Amino acid sequence: MFKLLRTISEKLKLDITFLKEMRCYFNIICRHNGSSRTMSNPDKLLSLIMRECHVLEKGMSLPDPHFPFGAERACSLIKLLKEYVKIPGYDKETASSVTATIRSYIDYNETHGAALPEVVRLLNSLPESVLNARHDTGTGGVIEVDTISIVAESKNDFEHLLKSRHSHRDFSNAPVPVDLIEKALQLASCTPSACNRQAWRTHVFSGQEAHDILDWQGGCRGFSDKIRTIVVVTSNLNAFFAHEPMQAYIDGGMYAMNLINSLHYEGLGTIPLSCGFPLTKLRKLHDHGIPEQEIPILIVGIGIMPEKTKVAKSTRLDYSKTNTFHE
Repeated sequence: MFKLLRTISEKLKLDITFLKEMRCYFNIICRHNGSSRTMSNPDKLLSLIMRECHVLEKGMSLPDPHFPFGAERACSLIKLLKEYVKIPGYDKETASSVTATIRSYIDYNETHGAALPEVVRLLNSLPESVLNARHDTGTGGVIEVDTISIVAESKNDFEHLLKSRHSHRDFSNAPVPVDLIEKALQLASCTPSACNRQAWRTHVFSGQEAHDILDWQGGCRGFSDKIRTIVVVTSNLNAFFAHEPMQAYIDGGMYAMNLINSLHYEGLGTIPLSCGFPLTKLRKLHDHGIPEQEIPILIVGIGIMPEKTKVAKSTRLDYSKTNTFHE
């Protein structure tokens, strides 16, 4: 009887711990999630602008876009930017980069015979201080890259490995060699993890099942047929304990980035695809043989890069804007 009571007591304490953690996380999400009071918070608004700007870049990097494309998103982006630049001390460099991307987007469509008068009108309605700012042509839109140079740079040193990696949305019809995937998986296994628990798991799919999962993911319309193989990266919740359920995402995320860099080092093109969905949708992955205790981190689309292809420039913020030195 005493043993039973102790078991019940321990279970109750654990349940209370989980409820406290959920409550704390709920309160943090309510205050700081980007979907809450977006327009009144400069950080949230800027993040939304950067996301919508990248949507245009992605459209320009598709292998066969339909013209015109993205006009409604472009108009919404300009309206968001118009509100953002009203904020005192707004990030002028990022605003300039976004404006450069919109200009590149307009030029790209017009070059293919698709006029965007409403987008142009809205862009010209931005304050002169924004329109007349120096727009570095290297900060927005897409660039053309060639596979030989990318592969050579990735083999050079760590700096070149990172700087030569791009998210690819165009691949050749050639199958992906399994041995290259295995080499990348071996390299990625060197990823550090909490107390060396190595809770990451990977599931490699090809053929129809890979495309079924891509259709479920829904974020690669316009190029999903180009992806030959996918790796679903997950993290095993069984490896984590009372106060560390979020560690599963941390360890899984670290592993996923190392896997992407390892695949790049092996000369393969990749595209990371989000698994940031509600649980009701995420549970659908269990239909593909992924165990219930494994939470999805992301999907890595893999393919052989064509000789030349377009990739999004995806301008990076200077580290000084994302780092604080504490003394």
